[in-house]
Amino acid sequence: MLSADRALQLPSRLLDSVEDTIRTLLGHAGNQDEHGLLDADLSNVETRIAELQRVTADFYDALGQLVQSDVTKDDVFDGNRDRVVEALRQFAREYDRAFVRVGSALEALRQVGHQHVVQCAVKHAGLLDPAAQQHWVTDRVALLSALEAWFVPGGSVHRLVESAYGAVNTLLNAVDRRYNARLRGSDLAVDFRLLAQSLHRQPDDDAARQVYAAAFGDWPAWHVVSGPAEEDVEHATSAAAGQASFGVDLTLREHERHGPAGGRPRKVVDASAQREAALAEAASQAEHRRRCAAALLTPGEVGLEHFTGLDGETAAVLFDTIQLALDMVEPATGVGQAEADEAGVLVSVRLAGRGEQVTVPLSEGDLTAPRLLVTVVPAGATMPSPEPPATGRPRRVA
Repeated sequence: MLSADRALQLPSRLLDSVEDTIRTLLGHAGNQDEHGLLDADLSNVETRIAELQRVTADFYDALGQLVQSDVTKDDVFDGNRDRVVEALRQFAREYDRAFVRVGSALEALRQVGHQHVVQCAVKHAGLLDPAAQQHWVTDRVALLSALEAWFVPGGSVHRLVESAYGAVNTLLNAVDRRYNARLRGSDLAVDFRLLAQSLHRQPDDDAARQVYAAAFGDWPAWHVVSGPAEEDVEHATSAAAGQASFGVDLTLREHERHGPAGGRPRKVVDASAQREAALAEAASQAEHRRRCAAALLTPGEVGLEHFTGLDGETAAVLFDTIQLALDMVEPATGVGQAEADEAGVLVSVRLAGRGEQVTVPLSEGDLTAPRLLVTVVPAGATMPSPEPPATGRPRRVA
């Protein structure tokens, strides 16, 4: 069985690492003085393929475990849930922002040519035998083609993203099965309490035994009577028909069960404290998102000076998102956009001047950065058309 923690040992952004590997390979291939580094770059390509194989294998194996295994066991559910969520995070969540860049890098590599890149590298591979060189070239060209095959339409990564909906459904079904198992355990506990109270109310032991027999299915074994020669189909034969009782062997067959097999019902853990803590944490996170959004929303397109006095935590969210937006600038428009999940806002950035710098005093120090024009709107809102930055006194955010 695959390790449940294996997928969690991958790079935090696997698709970004694939793009970086390809860009580095192209950079070294374009500089004759750096051809000696291509062998290491091709080894990194092999590492990226192994990581892609690992996360997809863990994804499909975890889905199978969630469907076929006993998800009431915490170790089974928690580990496989993490592996599925990790695959969805690496691919499905990054589909819009990272797939475009990986596809662009692969297209650039295709234009340069897999054969050309490998021919530049073979001179520094330390192989003297021509046959060995040819085998090495064939192997490395196949390696680059294998990496490209992962991202072609209908390839392994696209199929995984397309199965994301089914994976989420599988997770929800597993959660539902866990809930029903706990609910069955809770209902069973109620039934046993009612049975105990009923036994306690009986006037004598014989009456208590009759209640016990009725509750646990032993009543036919205790009250079997021999029927008349001709069956009475209009009236059911009663237990007190006057016939002599006799003993019989009763075999109870075990029905299929989803929970763990055990003689005692599993005690249902009181989760009220955990539920209250989770609700409090969710409320705190929602309040933090509202506070960050209120501090970051802009009346239009503004300069970085607009964020003067911003607190350190909110500033970190803003500038991390600005950096991500700069990486996604479209050459045609010069505008890049990125979403800040921590604040629930959409950030749009464009350069205001070439080489100009601006210093923004924040609550925890000064920040020097290129002059940018920034627009921040709530996530899901339509980004307004770029306008000249509003003049006036910068606001201070507590």
